[in-house]
Amino acid sequence: LRGYQDFGKKAWMTETSGEATSWLAYRSWSSFPSEVAFSIAIKLHQALTAGEVTAWMYWQMADNDPVTTSTVTDGTLLNQSTKYGLLKHFYKFICPGMKRVDVAVSGGPDLETSAYYGGFAGWTAADGPGALMTIVMVNVAATATTFTLAAGITASLLQIDSYASSATAMWQAQRLTAVRNTLTLTLPGYGVTTLVLTRVNVIPEPAGPGLLVPAMRLGSRVRWR
Repeated sequence: LRGYQDFGKKAWMTETSGEATSWLAYRSWSSFPSEVAFSIAIKLHQALTAGEVTAWMYWQMADNDPVTTSTVTDGTLLNQSTKYGLLKHFYKFICPGMKRVDVAVSGGPDLETSAYYGGFAGWTAADGPGALMTIVMVNVAATATTFTLAAGITASLLQIDSYASSATAMWQAQRLTAVRNTLTLTLPGYGVTTLVLTRVNVIPEPAGPGLLVPAMRLGSRVRWR
């Protein structure tokens, strides 16, 4: 069966809805996890990686009523809505013009990971700091996971910021420091964590095709606890 790529087309996912307004609350086991807010992260990850879509949109951001299964937020909650905070893990730092790159995670079958490379729209080295890579990790296990990112980079070139959300805390931000070019952090159970690698020193663009940073290897070691 021929797909959209056979015709040189792009695919969008539109009109997604039906998820509850809370992170993990569900009516019955048969509705978990497909009908809880957390499932949006799983569906979005699958659409971007397996479906290779170039856009993913919810049915409606808001209307005149309190947030429901059909909307992301409302006029009272605004950016404090659970679904809003979850979508921000993808929407805020995966910018137009970025390219998804392949990643490999070893030792952690419950960790759904995707990575996106490139600067903000219209960004060049002459503009100063700009996002180099965004990594989104969805932990589909109930328990926390220790994740190790082994990257061939130097701390003088990159600033690494982490944003984590789970049923107990939303959008927990922290500045991370790599030790010997290796970064280790704990990912919450049934949680989403976004890593943003940003250039802090302006360096020349490469003369030819290639990445602005050396090749990266994700998830070389994952310890469970």
